[in-house]
Amino acid sequence: DTQTGLNVRNLRVADARIGIAWVNVDRGRASQVTANLMGAAGVYLANSDTGVYASVTTLSNTNYGLNLETSNGNTVTGLYTTGNGTRGVYTVSSSNNTYSALVVGSNTGDGIQWSGGTGNTLDNSTCTDNTNDGLELQGHTNGVITNSVISGNTSEGIFLINSDSNTIRGNLIRNNADAGVDFGGGSGSSNNIVHGNDITGNDTGVWFEAGSANNSLRRNNIHSNDVNNIRNQVGEGNTVTRNW
Repeated sequence: DTQTGLNVRNLRVADARIGIAWVNVDRGRASQVTANLMGAAGVYLANSDTGVYASVTTLSNTNYGLNLETSNGNTVTGLYTTGNGTRGVYTVSSSNNTYSALVVGSNTGDGIQWSGGTGNTLDNSTCTDNTNDGLELQGHTNGVITNSVISGNTSEGIFLINSDSNTIRGNLIRNNADAGVDFGGGSGSSNNIVHGNDITGNDTGVWFEAGSANNSLRRNNIHSNDVNNIRNQVGEGNTVTRNW
């Protein structure tokens, strides 16, 4: 059965398997929660929709700081998640979740990964110094990434894998070891919009891998990347205009 309206405040949990595990909980609320050193995840939501999660801290958990599975329409603000063993935030088959004011750093693996789903948003956040990609989209559509800092990650800053019709706007994407923005993986990523970003100091600024088509790269500040500012590897129909 689905529970509704659960509310947790001012909770500190350590050295368990999962700090908060909500399954079939709709319209839940959690605030001022700390969940550290868990054997699996700091916070885990499954089939749990339209909740609000504010000022949550998840540090040094074995797998994930925050893990959503088939959970839609949630709002996550003020999450601080670092030092987790697999990913900071892992969202699976989950749609229309809103993330803002996140600090995601120094995780082993991706900082944030959206796998499947549609319409997730990230705004006004930092995703830095993770040991794989800063933000990875796998098969995610219609996502929006704005006003965030994606920096110092060991692989790509933002990596789109088979992910179409996403918008990346107004971000600082700097000093990532591979590409700042990579359209690639699988059959490529298409119909994405990358406008008004600062993309500097990466190995490659923007990389269109094979199969990536009809992406729009416009009005970005792309310079001082180590190898290529823009690399097109057999991508087709991509529009590159008024970048400097």
